[in-house]
Amino acid sequence: MNVKGSAILSSINYIKDKFGDAGLDKIKENLTDDEREILSDIILQPIWYPFKLYVSLTHKIDSILGIGDLSTAKDLGKYEAEHDLKTIYRIFYVLGSPEFIIKQSAKLFTTYFEDGDLRIAESDKNNAIAELYDFPSLDQAVLHRISGFMEKTLELSGGKNPTAVVRLEFRDAKKIAVFICHWE
Repeated sequence: MNVKGSAILSSINYIKDKFGDAGLDKIKENLTDDEREILSDIILQPIWYPFKLYVSLTHKIDSILGIGDLSTAKDLGKYEAEHDLKTIYRIFYVLGSPEFIIKQSAKLFTTYFEDGDLRIAESDKNNAIAELYDFPSLDQAVLHRISGFMEKTLELSGGKNPTAVVRLEFRDAKKIAVFICHWE
C-alpha cells in the first residue's frame, strides 16, 4: 500500500510549523534508515510513497512531539486538511456544504490512499457515517489522523463544531473502521 506525497509533505510541514527544525530532527532520529533515506530526497505531492512511512511518521509525531494519547495524530489530520484542501480543493469549499463534501469524500480519499474503500453509509443535514473497508491498516493513530482530517473538512465546508469519532466493527467477517460525524 502507498500514500500520496502530499500526505508525507503535510507531516513534514506540520512538524516544522509546530516544532521547528529541532522537532523534525527528533523525528528523523527515531525513524529507520530506509525512512530517513526517503525523507532525505525531495518529496513530490503526486508520487506514491510507502504507507508504512505515513504510519511511522504519524506514530512518531504523536508519541515524541505529543503526549502519546493520539490527540496530536488528530491535530495532524486537521492540519493536513486545512493546508491541502484550501489549496488543491478550494472550489469545493466555495461551492460546497458539509453534505456536498460528504458525498465527495470517497473520491477525496482515493487521492491520498492507494487502497481502501470509503463508503458513506448514512448522511443527513448534520450527521454522517462513513465506513472504511479494505484498508490495510486499522492502526489507531492513523484512524485518529483521518478523523481529524474529517473534522477540519467539515469545518471548512461550513459545519460548526464538527466531531468525527472512529470505532472498529466487524462486517461480513472483516474488520472495518466506522467514522461517526456530526456538525451543527
